[in-house]
Amino acid sequence: MTSSIKAELDFMFEHGKEGIASDSQLETLRAYLLTHHTGMKRPANPKGRRSIRLKLLANQNDKCACCGITHQDYHSKYQLDCSRQEDAKYCFVLEHDHKTDEIRGVTCAKCNMELWYYLGE
Repeated sequence: MTSSIKAELDFMFEHGKEGIASDSQLETLRAYLLTHHTGMKRPANPKGRRSIRLKLLANQNDKCACCGITHQDYHSKYQLDCSRQEDAKYCFVLEHDHKTDEIRGVTCAKCNMELWYYLGE
């Protein structure tokens, strides 16, 4: 794995909402939050989460529900292998409301982190 995605996520972690670079990114996040609701709750069981993540990702044509990057392009861009434990947290994740546990969709880790800061969750 290259350090580029880790560096981007670390920057966002250190700088909070200022880590989100542009108004267009904020608009993308707002649009995502307004349009994505699955009605499903996030399971406590990691195997259940994986199963739902894979199904939703297939329904999303293997793209991040927020920014639209494909799973393959994301892996290529950041040289990730999600089967490796150390890379898995930087791949695609179940994005959910932290108060209600409602799943909104599957996003790349970068968008998930931006949403986390944007929402203050």
